[in-house]
Amino acid sequence: MSELNLNHIAAKTLSDVGVDTLFGVMGDAVMYFIEHYVNDCNGRYIKAFHEAGAVLMAMSYSQLTDKVGVAACTCGPGFVNTIGALMEARKSNTPVVLITAGSPAAVKEHFQEMNHGAVTLACEIGYVEPVNPDRVQDAVIESIEKALRERRPVVLNLLPYDLMKITTARYRAVPPHIRNERTTVTTHTAVEGCVEAIANAKRPLILVGYGAVKNDALAQIRELAERLEAPIATTLRAKDSFLDHKWHVGIMGTLGRPETLDVINKSDCIISIGASCNYFTTAKGSLVNDKTLVMIGVEDQLMYRFAKPRNIVNGDIPSALTEIMNWLDEVELQPSAFATEHDVSAAMQVITQPRMDDVKLVSGDALTLDYVSARLDEAMTEKIVVTDTGRFIRSVWGNVHGSKPEYFVSPSGFAAIGMGMGLAIGAAVAVPDVPVLAIAGDGGFMLGGINELFGIRTMGLDIITVIINDGTYGAEYVKLVNDGRNPDVSNIETPPFADVASAMGFKTKVVTDKQELAEALELIEQRDKKTPLLIEVKLPATSIRYDD
Repeated sequence: MSELNLNHIAAKTLSDVGVDTLFGVMGDAVMYFIEHYVNDCNGRYIKAFHEAGAVLMAMSYSQLTDKVGVAACTCGPGFVNTIGALMEARKSNTPVVLITAGSPAAVKEHFQEMNHGAVTLACEIGYVEPVNPDRVQDAVIESIEKALRERRPVVLNLLPYDLMKITTARYRAVPPHIRNERTTVTTHTAVEGCVEAIANAKRPLILVGYGAVKNDALAQIRELAERLEAPIATTLRAKDSFLDHKWHVGIMGTLGRPETLDVINKSDCIISIGASCNYFTTAKGSLVNDKTLVMIGVEDQLMYRFAKPRNIVNGDIPSALTEIMNWLDEVELQPSAFATEHDVSAAMQVITQPRMDDVKLVSGDALTLDYVSARLDEAMTEKIVVTDTGRFIRSVWGNVHGSKPEYFVSPSGFAAIGMGMGLAIGAAVAVPDVPVLAIAGDGGFMLGGINELFGIRTMGLDIITVIINDGTYGAEYVKLVNDGRNPDVSNIETPPFADVASAMGFKTKVVTDKQELAEALELIEQRDKKTPLLIEVKLPATSIRYDD
């Protein structure tokens, strides 16, 4: 092939390695790259209004498609706007590539000049930069491979954008397959030690993490649970993976219900599969440190700061589980019967019911958040659940469930508000045939949601947006109250969200009581799936409990 402009080379390489969707915000550093991608490579370009939104869209797209998510933004201030979203991708082990470029080489002290590499290094984010024009194509391929292999975001910093525009190079055929090596089981000794720990357990419990979901290990885990007669707990990100299982006991950790924690405390061995056993899952180690802990997963899923595992199988989860089951059959291990004990069974019966707030928190026909979240879940049998973060999450995460294990997306890695709507758009683009239920608080929506709202309308995405409006930064409100301080400084004033959305072409409903909630649920059922819907649920700040 004859020589091409460097922006064309970068765009064509991206397309030829299989990236058919690009999220971004237009700017000097990437505008010609994006134009080539769309008009010369037939790529799909999803326009965000904020650079963080573009990265978040790419992130949820990646989580729901098992592809690398790719976003583009301009240099300097555009790049700075992505840092919080990139941190969320890093902490959630999501392969995302952010494409930007250097400021113009011909302009000394350009306004938008900054050291992108230094920032990515400080954030522990991957970084790829071509050293000359002939390396641009290699850099694109390397960034995709690096993101997939390391399961983290990578910044692809192209050459200064004035050089990208005027320089040409020869285009070479790309490799037919992107390298994405998987780790295999390390040693038979590790598996043998794991089996020994399980065999010695009287009350084993299986902890399922997101790594098990993404590695297609759920069917094998069901077999292991049946083989051991062991209850199954999950991490937050895997919370919807075993809802229909007779021995499912809910989320382990600080989000766990009392009945769940009772079962976990009775166990003597926790078999952690694809879970990191972090601060929240282990409740700062208190749920695991007096038990035998076995951890199975690849290296980026294993954390030891709050857990002291007796045995570690660092490798491919399905392969490890196959070997473990073979060993259990060989030693003829008898089931533990832990899951069939009376008090465990009683706890599991309670856990199948939605969480419900004390009605004393409100008066008359006023709503509690638990009631709202439970009704929302009932109203939509098929859905992808996307949340922002905030005080409302304990109720929503406990009561609202995606219709598939992977259909739950939240910014739980970096715990930053304002990320939910970007994630919701990426989810709707990734799985267009499934409705997205997006739930955000008023503070988070003002920070990073309202700026992406109109994009939902212009793209005709089937997203039902629910805003929990308590007129305050809820977590801070409760902490101030609990400390005996005046919480008024945490109150916020917002525009009427329903009116704003209505002006953008949304169908809207304001909800303050049970009758209005019923009307809102009817709107969800009757929607045409092309006109987006926004529901604003107004609750008093005192009606939402918060357990820190």
